[in-house]
Amino acid sequence: MTRPVVVRAIVILAVLAVMAAIVTMAALFEYERTPAPSVSTPPHLG
Repeated sequence: MTRPVVVRAIVILAVLAVMAAIVTMAALFEYERTPAPSVSTPPHLG
């Protein structure tokens, strides 16, 4: 009953949302796993 354009837009948005979630989770995992280098550490933390 729905138009192919609507279905295509929903599929594209769903794929983009999944990709964004994967990238965000990967970035957070890398940030949590990798220790902060001493060069970029703020003075008040170091």
